[in-house]
Amino acid sequence: MSTPEVVASQQILTPAILRNLGDRLYEKRKSAALQVESKVGELMAAGQVDTVEAMLHTLSSDYAGSTQTNQIKGGLIGLAAAALGLGTQSPEFLRHLVPPIITCFQHTD
Repeated sequence: MSTPEVVASQQILTPAILRNLGDRLYEKRKSAALQVESKVGELMAAGQVDTVEAMLHTLSSDYAGSTQTNQIKGGLIGLAAAALGLGTQSPEFLRHLVPPIITCFQHTD
């Protein structure tokens, strides 16, 4: 069961962006993160807060919460990029941004 926000999030985080976030090469993860930052900024300017929250959920659960090291790294850089895209509104989204980062401190990698 998908909400419209989750569907919109999946359309914005294209398969190419998601694939690059999980790539083993840092440069590909960085490139994908820059796209995430841009898209989050555009969504916030358009007032699509629910879609941004769905994107943050995808980054935290599917990537930062993964068991694969490169996906975890991609999730963290994606969340950092999203925080930059949120700009001055990032404090309102700390409940989505901080928990996956704290969880990653428990990993041995």
